Amino acid sequence: MNQQVLKRLILSHESFMVKIYNFFGRNRKRFHGERNKLIIKGFTKKNRLNVIGRDNEVYVEGGLTRLSECRITIHGSNNKIIIGRHVVLNGVTLYIEDDNNTISIGDDTWINRNVELAAIEGTAIKIGNDCMFSSNIFIRTGDSHSILNAISGLRINPSRDIELGNHVWVGNGARILKGARIGDNCIISTGAIVTGKEFPANSVLAGIPSKVIKSSISWDRSRKIEFDKNN
Repeated sequence: MNQQVLKRLILSHESFMVKIYNFFGRNRKRFHGERNKLIIKGFTKKNRLNVIGRDNEVYVEGGLTRLSECRITIHGSNNKIIIGRHVVLNGVTLYIEDDNNTISIGDDTWINRNVELAAIEGTAIKIGNDCMFSSNIFIRTGDSHSILNAISGLRINPSRDIELGNHVWVGNGARILKGARIGDNCIISTGAIVTGKEFPANSVLAGIPSKVIKSSISWDRSRKIEFDKNN
């Protein structure tokens, strides 16, 4: 049986198979508060969910979406985590603190181990479709602690949204910080620290802090593509 036939077979009976798979998946769930919603249509195994607050929603779409050994934590109210179709998360941490935050992951995105997405103080992390993440990556919308003006005593480091476009490849050890907006078809190099500004589509980002080192590029998951001998 080839992969396409197997895929069609699973999709045609997905609702039933998800119920059976998740029943034996050894997931751990702890919910404290009122009107919290957990809607899982995908396959989950050995995940830990800890939700404390009210009116929070965790939505995992079907279409062969798979979550394995992930940690999902929400401390606050009116927060949302939305995971699209055919998404694969393996050993990923999703963390929300405070109220009115959102983490959304688009269709066909794959994220590997030791990746952490953290949203605080009413911000959003938006990841587009068909993205690919390596390991040991951190994406955080805030600094967790206050930085103050020494004269006025007022805080000067507000948290800010982060957005990755469609078809973005994030290399091992990258850090994406508050306010970063990354266009479609970009590559974020290994070890890069992407600070809070906008980067154009079809770019390679590298360095600390990151800058555009190459333009007019795209990428593909396959290595079986003919080389450009003029580049």
